[in-house]
Amino acid sequence: MSASPLLPYVRTCGFCENGLLRFWISSDEKRIVALCDECELYWDDILAVYDDEFTPSSGAFPALKGEWRAGTRDDVKENGLDDCVRGESE
Repeated sequence: MSASPLLPYVRTCGFCENGLLRFWISSDEKRIVALCDECELYWDDILAVYDDEFTPSSGAFPALKGEWRAGTRDDVKENGLDDCVRGESE
């Protein structure tokens, strides 16, 4: 049995206070958002929510059309958001 990869996150969700804001990338790799793994709110402006947990969200997950996948540390680095990683977890 292999271990789950560690995924980077931006911060704890300021809305639900339970989830982590993880990086999610659209299948065409043209859009990256911070998505709460608990309440499913998302933020287009990752830098703003990194700086202020009370930044209003951009919407809820069902509004994100198309295919999405969790972003890896390499994805985050390629998108110039490496400074927005507060940690990694499963």
